[in-house]
Amino acid sequence: MCPALLDAAPCAMPAAGSPAAIYQLAVHPDTPDLVEASLTLPADGAGEMWLGAQGVTRGLSHQILQPRCGAEPLVEQDRGWVKPAGCRRVDWQIRFDTVRDDGADPARQRSLYFPDRSWWLLSEGTSLLRPKHAGLARLTANLPVLGGGEPAASAWFLPDGDAPPAFFALGNVAGTTVGAQGVRVTHVADRPEAVWRMGLIALQRRAMAWLTEVMRVERGGRLLVVWLGMNPASGRASGAAGDRSFVSGYVAGDPRGSSLSLMTLAHEQFHQLAALTRPGDHPAWYGESLAQFYALRALSRLGSRQREIQALRDKFIDASRPVPATLLDWQRRHEEGDAAAYPQFYTQGATFWHQLDALLRQATEGQHTLDQDLPALLALPTDAATPLPATLRQQWRTQVGPAVDVLIRRYVGG
Repeated sequence: MCPALLDAAPCAMPAAGSPAAIYQLAVHPDTPDLVEASLTLPADGAGEMWLGAQGVTRGLSHQILQPRCGAEPLVEQDRGWVKPAGCRRVDWQIRFDTVRDDGADPARQRSLYFPDRSWWLLSEGTSLLRPKHAGLARLTANLPVLGGGEPAASAWFLPDGDAPPAFFALGNVAGTTVGAQGVRVTHVADRPEAVWRMGLIALQRRAMAWLTEVMRVERGGRLLVVWLGMNPASGRASGAAGDRSFVSGYVAGDPRGSSLSLMTLAHEQFHQLAALTRPGDHPAWYGESLAQFYALRALSRLGSRQREIQALRDKFIDASRPVPATLLDWQRRHEEGDAAAYPQFYTQGATFWHQLDALLRQATEGQHTLDQDLPALLALPTDAATPLPATLRQQWRTQVGPAVDVLIRRYVGG
């Protein structure tokens, strides 16, 4: 994980002589959608090594073409490639998707080329060859680059293998930077004028101000937000959170802003800010359900279309909805590759946190809410054996009584 997530200081490049993998990108004007990439490994990386796009393990499709050491192609194996011993430089091509008028889906985490403005969005998870246990790495390119965190010596840090992936904007991407609560956010958009007209940057700043307060975010830093317009006919806006950077979809063509866009933004923003709070290790159901619950809370506080907001809340939070499996069961199914599991983190998960918050409010006459426990929820690790922090569960028993265990058994399990 980038040191800036653990300390107040921004990311700095390693001291001279520190071993680090170096990624270099080269964009050529005659083939703008086919970008040359290389990885130069430190001296201790000369042995045989597996390399792959880390997003593939999360069900994404890679964009890597013809990886090779010199003229020798790498051997494909186990959804990646094997680098032979004695090779410290690997070259390949990244096939960027060209974005047309119907936009792109951020959830696919694709590397994208925008021909109308001559800029590129690099998605690390689908485009860079990383070792299984990726460590310190840095990225440079033959075009200007914007990312999250702080660059040094014209290079940007890449997160290690246990952190969320990173996104970078290359080329004609001056961006707009705003700040709140010590956190600076640089915005890049496929259609900057549309994002400004819809007031999305102002909404993001308000959402971040509220979330940093409720999440008790104490460390500042720089984040990158990339806005991608989505086809209104899709009926949704998706996003993808990365390491100090995220991609947020917005519903194109709405001059007043969209509740769906704001909800998506707040969800991804929650993930970003959680990374600044010394988070404990949590499974996917835990982080996604908390992010969705607080995205809906931010939407209720900041949105202006109450009927539209209520319809969205009802879509995700519904105490009458059947519970065919616990969240721990859905987590196991997700890890086994069941695509039906992940949406349950947003619906059943958000409903669970809403019900727990309601129990706490009722039992304490509004004196205690889930907001007060949120920093501990983020900081304390959880796993299948302890799906909720034990100290908080005991506290809730004291405050609420047996009803809290009934609720947890029904929705979470364990």
